[in-house]
Amino acid sequence: MRVLVEQTAQNVMTWLTNLTLGGVLPELEQPAVYPLLGVNRQRVGLDPEKAYILVGTQDQLLSRALNRGYGMSRFRWPLHFGLLNNDCLWVFDEVQLMSSGLATSVQLEAFRKSMGTLLPVHPIWMSATLNKAWLDTVDFDTSKETLLELTLSPADSNDSSLRRRLEPRNPSGSLTVSGITSSR
Repeated sequence: MRVLVEQTAQNVMTWLTNLTLGGVLPELEQPAVYPLLGVNRQRVGLDPEKAYILVGTQDQLLSRALNRGYGMSRFRWPLHFGLLNNDCLWVFDEVQLMSSGLATSVQLEAFRKSMGTLLPVHPIWMSATLNKAWLDTVDFDTSKETLLELTLSPADSNDSSLRRRLEPRNPSGSLTVSGITSSR
């Protein structure tokens, strides 16, 4: 969604600024952040040696990775195809909402693995309810040897700052919806 893309891009810019101000990231190494929305007139990718953080909807990003950039000149398709299939970290959030975009992202990774890339591409599929079977495609192997699954450990669950985020904020312990009451 457009609003989520704009919000995420703004948050990333804030994080990068904080890292720079904190001395963790030198200002000269700060990547450029580009939100990709609708018909995009930005000149993304004209400096392929620079670091970019692209935030976009799946139609914007996956179409470019498939060499069919939505809303852009067909003469620029190969540039974006090359940039999005080499030396990238892809983060797919809430994959259960991606519909056919999930299978497309998985199949792209299978193609990159079978044909190779100049520099590595690392996909991360994120979901609080991830089912590895969602990642099954004709060409993608989801065996335990090839995928790393990151979950919260029991120690993470005991961390007080994390526990505040994970536990419900309803102080009464109950919720009434349409006349139905549910207690913890």
